[in-house]
Order: sequence, then structure tokens, then C-alpha cells
Amino acid sequence: FNSGAMEHATNIAYPVSTISGGSLAAETLFAHELAHHWWGNTITCRTQEDMWLNEGWASYSESLFLEAVYGKERYNENIELNHRDVLQFAHIRDGESLPVSGIGHANTYGNHVYNKGADMVHTLRGMMGDDAFFKACKTFQSDFKFQDVSTQDMLETFQKETTTDLSGFFNQWIKKSGFPHFDIHWVQGQGGDYQVNIKQTPRFNEEVYSNVPITITAFSQDFTRFDAEVVVNKNQETFNITVPFEPEFWAFDYDDKISDATTTAVFITDEEGTLSLQQDGLIEVVVDSLSEGDSLLMRVEHHWAPADGTYGVPEGVVLSPQRFWNIDGIWREEANLGATINYSGIETTSSAAFGYLDNQLIRITEDSLVLLYRPNGISAWTVYSDYVVEMGSAFDKRGSINITNLSKGQYAFGMYDSQLASGKIHTKPHANFKIFPNPVDKELKVQFEEKHDCCVVEITNVYGQVVKRQKIKGKKIEHVVDVSDLTPGNYFVGIITENLGYNAMRFVVK
Repeated sequence: FNSGAMEHATNIAYPVSTISGGSLAAETLFAHELAHHWWGNTITCRTQEDMWLNEGWASYSESLFLEAVYGKERYNENIELNHRDVLQFAHIRDGESLPVSGIGHANTYGNHVYNKGADMVHTLRGMMGDDAFFKACKTFQSDFKFQDVSTQDMLETFQKETTTDLSGFFNQWIKKSGFPHFDIHWVQGQGGDYQVNIKQTPRFNEEVYSNVPITITAFSQDFTRFDAEVVVNKNQETFNITVPFEPEFWAFDYDDKISDATTTAVFITDEEGTLSLQQDGLIEVVVDSLSEGDSLLMRVEHHWAPADGTYGVPEGVVLSPQRFWNIDGIWREEANLGATINYSGIETTSSAAFGYLDNQLIRITEDSLVLLYRPNGISAWTVYSDYVVEMGSAFDKRGSINITNLSKGQYAFGMYDSQLASGKIHTKPHANFKIFPNPVDKELKVQFEEKHDCCVVEITNVYGQVVKRQKIKGKKIEHVVDVSDLTPGNYFVGIITENLGYNAMRFVVK
């Protein structure tokens, strides 16, 4: 934790820089430290292995602050951004996927304690409902006032305030690593009676999650909504649901009350234009045209789990083991829609660089990357017909796929040639290097671990477009690249060796 603030009973250390000038940029940091009056002082964790009771709850209180001051929409935005960050980076920053409770000494103040801890408190609230959740919080604070507590104490106290069985949540979500992942596998039925099949594909574990209360939602053509409350207990489970209308669209956990391995965004619009998700630029949807008087409801689900190839994959294509998308909703066939999906095989923990998204698929170069599609979860994958790959450099493992005719269904990345996807043809190592200064004004210095003269320095912009290439001359450790002709902004630099892909490093031109 390096934000420059720390809470001590009646004596909060807080940096002047965060409150001078009237800026609200650090308002959630202030809320975090004040929250320790309850989560850390009134009660505190009995052991360091349960530090999430202090830091996870204080981190969650940041979202509660935003909800109280700005409303529930701002709360949801903060929860979603934190959830995406946890799914993408927590296991990288902490060295592995870890539980929230039972954390080791090296990660007492790590991402799983702070960020995933907050993520799990949000899930607990969603499972219990607001009335029972906040009542349990008050009871817990009162019953254990000025005492040390454990995760088991919390389970026993919160369980008394709800009829929902919380044992599965605490034993699996809190005490074990990884995330559950759920999606609607198939739906069938008619005349008001429907069977909805839910499938689990856990992330970073092989758990079958049980006692998961969730809402399955159906929408009619005119956006009328019907909710059915179910409890998921099996790896694959079918629920019988009676709906008072003919459903046009089904959704699992439409309101994002639980933090499984999915991030989502919902659009309701009657206007043309570009719709950017709350997922920091991972995907954009373009509404080119709608029929006069028509409206659109779209839900984009980003599933942080392996795409299922059980029902077939094109020969010679390796399916992404990291993520896929489900795009569904309500719009007429006459609507003209498109989308842009960004891909990235680079390995960096900077969210601005989109690291660790597709690094298990794009090992060398992206020139054999394809977009796969299927209309539902029980169909074979096929290579989609209406898309263009905007590659930029063939070696930086970053770019975008522009879909010109967006259809309802599931999308995933694939790679032709299993050797290319697995990295088996990669016989020579990447050139390990450092860059400085950063930010840079005129000259960027590239420093290798050993002398190099057989490489090309490649610089790309944030769109993956190559803006400069320079052949390294002279076998030496340090080389200079002139960047004085680049406009101020963010760039990426990589070293091409033996026509192999590289891991780009981000730098800023002042």
C-alpha cells in the first residue's frame, strides 16, 4: 500500500498533497482511512491471515461513500472497475491466485486482501440483500465492539440475520482461491414455461460452487422485465421458470449483484453513435443505424474464463483459454451494428496497456489471430465472416478487431496453427531490456542485459500503429532512440528479434 496515508486510532496520517487545492481526486482514500474507525478499530482482525476484515471492508467502504454522495450508479461503476482490475491483475501482482481469508505473510497487504476483499463484500451484500446485510454489519460491530474477530465470527453473526445459507460463500468464495463463473448455456420452452440451463466454468480452480442465490431475468420485446430467484448448486443445472410473456432476451445476474468471473455493460438507446463500455476501452459498440422510432437494449458480457470448445472448433484453430464475450439483447434485424474489440498479448500490470488479456493465446505474433463466433452455447464455433483485423505492428501483440455486422451470440479469439499459439516454435529468447528516462523529452535510452546488434526497436502508439522503427547498430548494451519527433502522449516500445513478437513497455513523451 503506497498511497501515503495510514489510519491509527484517533490519529490518521494523511498527505497534505491530497487535500490541498480543493481537489476531490483522493476522496475515496479519505473515505478508506475514515472507514478504519469501524473496520480496524471498533473491531480488528485477530490474525494477519484475516486482514481482509480490516482492509477489504475499508476498501469496500470507498464504494459505499460514492453511493452515499453520488448515488447507486457511481457505486456500481466503482465496483465494476475494481472487479475488472481484480480479475485481470490480482493473481499477477500477488504472484498467484489466492484466497481472501488465510492469506500468507507476503501478501498481507496485497491485491487479494484490499481489492478482492472489497469485491467479495459486494457479493455478500448482493446475496443477503440490503436490509439483512446492513443490519448484520451493525450487529457485528456491536457484538464484537473493541474486540478482535475472525472470518468465522463474521459468518456466524451474518448468518443469524438472513435465511440465505452463507456457508458456501464463506467456505468457497472467501477461504478458497479463484472465482466462480456462470453463464446461460441454453434456454428452451414455449407458452410461458421455460427451462434455463446454467453452467459453471470456474476461474483458477475446479470448485463446484453451491448455495449461490441468483436472479435469472427475462425481457420481452417491449423491455418488460421478469425476475426469477434461483439457487445454483451444481456444475450444470436446469431451472424451470414460468414467464408471463414471450421472452426475447435472458440474462444471468443482470444487476451484477455477485462478483463472478464476468464483467458486463448494458446499453439502452434510441440514438446512433459509439457506445463505450465501463471496461476501460476493451470493447466499443457502434450503432450505425436504427429504424425510426426503434430502441435498442444490449448487454455485453465479458467472460474471464475459457471459451468452451465442446461443440466444435474449426480445424487448426486454438481457442482462447482466457476470455470470450456474449452479446445479447433486444433490437430489430434492420438495425445496423458494429463493434471494436481490442486484443493484447503483452504482459504488463498497467491497465492502460491492457496486459495479461490474451497472453496465453498470442505468444509470438498475432498475424494468425481469428475471430470466432457461435449463436449460442451449444453450437460449434466458426470463423466469423464480417470483421477486419487492425494489426498495426505484426510483432507487438496488440491491435483490434473491427466487426462490421454485429450479431447476437458469443465471440472468442482463436489462433490458427497450434504451434504458433502454444509458442513451441519460439526457439530464441526475447531481448530483455529497460528504458529510461520515462517520461522522456528527446532521447529514449534502451538498455539490454547483454550486448545486442541484431535487433530493431519498434515504437507504436496506443492504437497499435507503428510510428517509428530503428535498426540497432553496434554491439553494445545501451542504445539511444530519438523520439523528439513524436507528439506528446503514451507510446509502447518493443525489440524485434528473429522476427519474433515482443513484450512492449509503455513510456510517455512529454
